[in-house]
Amino acid sequence: MVVGLSIAYAVHRRGRPISIRWTLEPLLGDRVKGGWGHAIDVVALVGTLFGVATSLGLGVLQISSGLDTAGILAATKATQVGLILCITALTIVSVISGVGKGMKWLSNINLVLAGLLLLVVLFAGPTLFLLREFVQSIGNYLQNVVGLTFNTLAFSGAEGEAWQAAWTTFYWGWWMSWAPFVGIFIARISKGRTVREFVAGVLLVPTTLGFLWFSVLGGSAIYREIFGQGGLIAEDGSVQTENALFGLLGDLPGGPALLIGAILLIAIFFITSADSGALVMSMISTGGDPNPKNWVRVFWAALAALVAISLLLVGDTGLSSIQTAAILTALPFSIVMLLMCIATAKAFHGEHQAWQAAQRKAAAAAMADRVSDQVSESMSGQVERQVQEHLADYSSEQPAAPGGPVTGDRRSGREL
Repeated sequence: MVVGLSIAYAVHRRGRPISIRWTLEPLLGDRVKGGWGHAIDVVALVGTLFGVATSLGLGVLQISSGLDTAGILAATKATQVGLILCITALTIVSVISGVGKGMKWLSNINLVLAGLLLLVVLFAGPTLFLLREFVQSIGNYLQNVVGLTFNTLAFSGAEGEAWQAAWTTFYWGWWMSWAPFVGIFIARISKGRTVREFVAGVLLVPTTLGFLWFSVLGGSAIYREIFGQGGLIAEDGSVQTENALFGLLGDLPGGPALLIGAILLIAIFFITSADSGALVMSMISTGGDPNPKNWVRVFWAALAALVAISLLLVGDTGLSSIQTAAILTALPFSIVMLLMCIATAKAFHGEHQAWQAAQRKAAAAAMADRVSDQVSESMSGQVERQVQEHLADYSSEQPAAPGGPVTGDRRSGREL
């Protein structure tokens, strides 16, 4: 939300190019046009690159596990590299076809598949339990959000540190590396919205859908472990995150079809993500061009694929290297995000002061006009009364004409 709001203000309010550097203009001034601006864009570019590469790496790990579960292909390094190459090839096809065709069609298909999967799991599984768990989870979150926000597992020792590094810190870094990509996307579709509408939409809609998605998918897994046959958690308490989804879907009615559908859903999701990420990286690298050339987008899509392959092939710790890369690239951009908060607050404060000054000026002008009208009316009335009194005095001083009294017409001066 922070990045999207800052970019939307810079692009739609101030007419700046679509680039991260302009979000810090209220703070840095004209220095965003020089070296400082280049450094900011480079940080955002590197973060986005590794964010897309992280998503590709995690995506192919899950897709290869799904293919292995379905008995199609074994989950080997060769399979994972081949999947990255296939996703990249389809991404390039989507890039060449244009935003209005390839990306639009794939996004619509992805949305429909995700909705169908959610509904199937909801109604094929323990529906009543999932709906109750949805309500209960929202209450549990609201009750514990403050404590969980500051929880560092200080009393859990090395195990707590390892868990937090592999889970909390990793996802924190991964989401932050996606901030430029998602922020630019949200900013582009938010033209004409007020800040209040923007904040409400960005906070409420994704949060509600996230609650629903995790309640249905995660709740189904919890129900299976507590009341069903289990099997998703190993004896030592570990969970194979790449296989858990497919293990859950395989035991539902129409399990094989759900497995294929989930694999397609994940693949299309990462194709559209790679395409959109390439578009955002192209816009940043070209100085904010909203329609960068196709070869630039193809270059960034291919580079993200090479980074993902490199991370996967680092010994036997591909997942660890992916997590480490996401965290390291997010660290410098976290500083940029903090500066964005300060710059946006400064810009809004300046606009608020300008609005107040304009209101005071308008009120003073309206007051002056009102007083001027009242004074004008008062002076006109006084002048009219003085003229009438003067005419009356003048008429009373004139001598009467022979033959009778002076008529009204003659008194009024018509004779003169």
